[in-house]
Amino acid sequence: MGKENILTDFDIYNFESEEIITGISEWAAIESPTYNANSVNKMMDVAESFMSGMGADIVRTPGSGGYGDALQASFRFEHNSESKGILILGHLDTVHLEGTTSKELPIRREGDKLFGPGVFDMKGGMYMACNVVKQILKVKDGLSLPVSFLFIPDEEIGSPSTRHLIEEVAQSHKYVLVPEPARPGKLITGRHSFLRYILHVYGKPAHAGVATGIGRSAISVMAKVIEQVESYSDVTKEITYRVGNINGGNFVNVIPTECHAEVLCVAPSTEAVREIQNCMGVIESPDPDVRVEVETGPIRPL
Repeated sequence: MGKENILTDFDIYNFESEEIITGISEWAAIESPTYNANSVNKMMDVAESFMSGMGADIVRTPGSGGYGDALQASFRFEHNSESKGILILGHLDTVHLEGTTSKELPIRREGDKLFGPGVFDMKGGMYMACNVVKQILKVKDGLSLPVSFLFIPDEEIGSPSTRHLIEEVAQSHKYVLVPEPARPGKLITGRHSFLRYILHVYGKPAHAGVATGIGRSAISVMAKVIEQVESYSDVTKEITYRVGNINGGNFVNVIPTECHAEVLCVAPSTEAVREIQNCMGVIESPDPDVRVEVETGPIRPL
């Protein structure tokens, strides 16, 4: 068999399903919520060890802003430094808090299905991509293009600390592949934009048992603001506004003076991004005695 055919015959590669399942399970068992840099870095340590064992050149960028490190693993083979190759881009952080795997979402297998935080999005995808390159390199000394991996620590919240790095590294490559799950039989070539906001509502204190008076509930006003914000959604245009995290008040016997809520907006086009920015930019308090502020957060571009 000529080397030119080596990538077309999958029978020559040792893709063992049980090995892959075990590997994904081990990665998923390392809980790595975005906001815990130490936990994310434990996952980065494992990925770094895996890639180093394959012979990759490692560049680890220390985290900033309280987030974990970013990890780049590269295989130049015999190509010169000017040769642009393939970037495999993915993240190792998850949305699940520590303790999830020992409670409501344990790592478990049911037949040909594997369950647990990260087995789908997207430790599973990154592990399989690593395994593919590992098996290819057992058969072949090099590839026709350089291959690099970039492991990101903060994708689940919009990559606020790594966006610049992602853009810089991606621009230095010819192709970028993201092994994140798609719908069955589909290949995704683009993603919607995400816009994040934090709503802040400030009321006035009073005892909760007073029927009338100067007290103004921040929570009550926030409820009305949330209803307003989510009413902007237009599913026919694939434009959505969702409030997913709310906190406010300190004691049940005191009218709450503060309430805060996180908003995630999704836009399929540049025009939709501008529409969302306009809508979120004109939100006002329904009560003149209560202050509402809208804080702009990270934006993931189209």
